[in-house]
Amino acid sequence: MAVSISAATQAGTHLAADAVAQHYTARTRDWLKRLGSGLGLLPWALFVLIAGKTYVVPSLLELESFPETDNPGYFLIKCGLWLMAITIIAQAVVDIFRPLPADDV
Repeated sequence: MAVSISAATQAGTHLAADAVAQHYTARTRDWLKRLGSGLGLLPWALFVLIAGKTYVVPSLLELESFPETDNPGYFLIKCGLWLMAITIIAQAVVDIFRPLPADDV
């Protein structure tokens, strides 16, 4: 699940509200995507990464088990939070630094 969100965004299949943006040029849509990545996704993913430290690091260090059943692996769910944030950061960086498309003719 953590990686699927970034994969859907990369493939362009993620839900998008683009009814108005369909009428913009490719260059304008690209700049909007860059702004959204730089001002929305990147800061939020960094916040999740930093704020999640208090939950993820202790869980990972003690290889936390599920509380009810004591089955191993609960730490993997908490590590998924960081995995999701890291993939969103990577996708945002790719979106921001991707070459601009050619002008529409």
